[in-house]
Amino acid sequence: MAFDFAKPMVSRITANLDGVAILIWGSNGTGKTPVATDMEKPYYLAFESGITNRAGINYAPMKNWRDFLAFVKWATDPKTVDVAKSIMKTIILDTLDVMADYCIDYTCSRYGIQALGETRYTSDGKRDGSVNAYKEYEREFKRATRALRVAGYTLVYIAHDGGYREEIDPATRQKYNKLYPSGDKRAVEPVCNDVDIITYFQAAPLDPNGNPVFSTAYFAPNNQFHTRSRYSEIVPFIERVTAKSMTQAIVEAKQKELEKTGGEAASFNDVYQEEQERMNEDVLSFEDLQNACKEFATKLYEAGRLEEYKRIVEKILGKGASVQETDESQSQALEAIVDELKELNI
Repeated sequence: MAFDFAKPMVSRITANLDGVAILIWGSNGTGKTPVATDMEKPYYLAFESGITNRAGINYAPMKNWRDFLAFVKWATDPKTVDVAKSIMKTIILDTLDVMADYCIDYTCSRYGIQALGETRYTSDGKRDGSVNAYKEYEREFKRATRALRVAGYTLVYIAHDGGYREEIDPATRQKYNKLYPSGDKRAVEPVCNDVDIITYFQAAPLDPNGNPVFSTAYFAPNNQFHTRSRYSEIVPFIERVTAKSMTQAIVEAKQKELEKTGGEAASFNDVYQEEQERMNEDVLSFEDLQNACKEFATKLYEAGRLEEYKRIVEKILGKGASVQETDESQSQALEAIVDELKELNI
C-alpha cells in the first residue's frame, strides 16, 4: 500500500560507518575497550560496570533494559536527536552477554515467566503456546538496537571469550571445536546474525622487552573462532589493530566494492531519507485507516455486498473481530484490510 514495487529502489553503498554494527570479542586484556573508545565521538553504555581504565569518555550506567530503552528514546527522538548526535557518533555496548540478560529479564517480565524456555499458562491454568519467548526476546533486542542504527549511529558491541563449542565441518563432516563469544547461544546468536562485522581480538606475543603490543583483529571466517563480515572485500585480519586501522579497513572494503560496481558512495542520511520518502507515500494514520474501512463498509452496505466486507475483516483480524475495536498496534492489519477492500473496485 505504501510502496510501489514496480518502481524499486536501487541499493547504494555508504561511505562511512554510519549505521554499521560491529561485535568485538576476545579474552581479557586484548584491547577491546581501548579500541572501541578510540572510535569517533564514543559514548559508552556500561551494562557490566563503569569504565575505569580510560579517562574523558562519555558514559552512562545501564542497570536494566528499561535504562537502555530510555537511552534509545533520547538518542532517536526528533526532539533530542540533534543534541544526542552532537555528543556521540559511536555507541559502545559493554558487555553483550549482560545486555542480553537484561533484555531476557525484560521479556520474561512482560509474559510472566521466569525463563525464556518456561511454559506459559493462561489465567485458567491451561498451557499457552501463543508466545515464543525466544522469538519475542529477539524481536525486542533488534527493535531497540535497530532504532539506533537507523538513526545513523555506529554500534560497537563488546563480548568476552565464551569458550569452545563443537562444530561440524560442512565439507568433511568432521567435528572440531571453535571459540565463540560469551553468553547463552540462543541469546547471543540473534545478535551475531544481526551485526555487520564480528571481529575476534587475539593477544599478540610480548615484545622483546616483555611489554604488551596491539592485538590482531580477525575478520575472515575460519575454524578457530567465530568471525565474519558483510563486506566481502575486507582484509582477513589487521596485525596490530587500532580504532583508526579498523575504521579504515571497513571504509576501504566499501570503496573496493564501489570500484567493482562502478557506483558512487552515498551518505547514510540520503539513503535513509529516500527510503522514508518512498515508504511514507500514501501512508494513512491509524484514524485514517479506521475511517477508510468505515467508508468502504458504508459503500458495500449500500451495494448489498456487506458480506464481502465482513469476510475480509474476519480473514485478517479473526472471527468476530471488529475494526472499531482495534488500536494503533494493529495499524498494519488495517492497512492489509484497506488494500483488499480497494481490490473490490467499489
